[in-house]
Amino acid sequence: MRIHSLSQWFRPGGRRQQEAHDKLRQAYKSVFKGKPTRQEQEVVLSDLFSFGALFTAATPDEELKLREGRRQVACRILRFLELEDAERMAMASAAALETLISDAEGPI
Repeated sequence: MRIHSLSQWFRPGGRRQQEAHDKLRQAYKSVFKGKPTRQEQEVVLSDLFSFGALFTAATPDEELKLREGRRQVACRILRFLELEDAERMAMASAAALETLISDAEGPI
């Protein structure tokens, strides 16, 4: 099983450009205000889980409080989605990819 993340829609160097930001904004709008595609749902979830630092360890400083709050939001969403194990593992991979790209190219 494979879950899509925003970074998979763009080539390296273009994953944090305005076009990527616009595509992510449109995916969020579709999810919360429209009729999203499965791919848009996956992109929004992988972005939220990456932003929420769900699959990373926090550093022991002030960032820890912020990251823990984000992680709790992501955990709440994950808990209510009741994903199968394969979906959960695929989501972890997609969120990890987004985190790696954000670390390398900057956040979106």
